[in-house]
Amino acid sequence: MKVEFRLCLVLFAGVCVYAAAVPNEKSHRAPDVWRQMTVTVENPEVLSIVDYGTVLNCDYSISTGEDLPVTITWFRGNGPLYSTKVFSCNGFQKYYNTCTNQQIHDSQLAGRIWLGSGTPSLVVAPVGYYDNDNFWCQISLEGEELVDNGEIGVDEKSVVMRVRYGDNEVPQFHTVSVSEENIVTSVGDTITLECTCNGTHCYDILWYKGPVNPSDNEYDMVYEYQMSHWSGPGMIVTTDQAYNGWVGRATLNGYSLVITNVKSNDAGRYWCEVQDNEVPDTASDAKSVVLEVNPFTCSGKTDGLYGDADDCSSYYQCYGGKTYHQACAAGTVFNSDPAAIFVCDVPANVAPPCGTKVN
Repeated sequence: MKVEFRLCLVLFAGVCVYAAAVPNEKSHRAPDVWRQMTVTVENPEVLSIVDYGTVLNCDYSISTGEDLPVTITWFRGNGPLYSTKVFSCNGFQKYYNTCTNQQIHDSQLAGRIWLGSGTPSLVVAPVGYYDNDNFWCQISLEGEELVDNGEIGVDEKSVVMRVRYGDNEVPQFHTVSVSEENIVTSVGDTITLECTCNGTHCYDILWYKGPVNPSDNEYDMVYEYQMSHWSGPGMIVTTDQAYNGWVGRATLNGYSLVITNVKSNDAGRYWCEVQDNEVPDTASDAKSVVLEVNPFTCSGKTDGLYGDADDCSSYYQCYGGKTYHQACAAGTVFNSDPAAIFVCDVPANVAPPCGTKVN
């Protein structure tokens, strides 16, 4: 039997609002146990010599410790978002140290790349001068495990191959770092995904989420900051914007991404990539952060009304440390403006993202 606790709160003179103390019942399909993929590389930069062989080391672990079948995919290029597939291996398990099938996708590397000694590491032999690039080792769960675990079931790390030929060596690259690889927050909170860049060419910043589809290397763009600095004196910002559902909620603080009014579907893997789009021969670097989003809670919040980040036609009421989920009348949305006369109003009187009011 479901028991509801009903509380009368006077929000306006003579108006009594009844709230049921029931938890937020919004949910999505989730596995019994979350399986997070973590990829590691022993050497993020490898110095190679033309006509000799080299190994790009890569390994992985699953948070549950299981040895499940995985897909190993190696990409090359500036960051996960723009890289192209060069090698793939399906059905790999550490116990068997073999792939059920494998394929080379880059004709320039045909006959020169393979997996080394039953590991995800990539052997390149002989090395060519134009192999100088970022190589990305992506490991993903397969089948239903990938469907259930989504973006956290996929991870990748980069290995920069610096190719030497005689006295010639490529320019110094830069390194991207994140302060935490896993961050936990709650619906409605504000969170900062911290990212830094050290080295040369730390100019252009891309934040994206995914991969949405590992097989096609698809990602959702969150925020882009690009500048032009070779066309004349000084630097000119050419792009500084959030995309899609992050408009009005995502901003940059240095290289870090700030997300306000966190939604439940914001959960997933975010990538901080820093590059120099005007020096295409210089590899970029990127690191990822896994964001876990818990349901809204009144714990630690002062009594009052809070918008439902997942549903503009609802809101939360915090009273005495308890959480009450309220619904607005049909055709109205919650108005977060402290000066608003009505808690819920027509969209024309409510500022974005829930309304259309223009200041």
